[in-house]
Amino acid sequence: MSVAGGCAICQSGDVSGTCRRCGNLACERHYDAEYDLCTECVVEVGGGETGHSQKGEYPDGVGEYRF
Repeated sequence: MSVAGGCAICQSGDVSGTCRRCGNLACERHYDAEYDLCTECVVEVGGGETGHSQKGEYPDGVGEYRF
């Protein structure tokens, strides 16, 4: 998929996809099709399961609470 416009990360190039986490449009260089995320979100979630990093932390900075 190629959409006319700019990448939200580098402001250049054609858009290759939309990040399913943050909604940013990203060019081929800044879009990871394997995770369906922009490269910024891949870094934030640790490249693992979306929504949780590999450290067990949540991407919004809120930890897991146990009662």
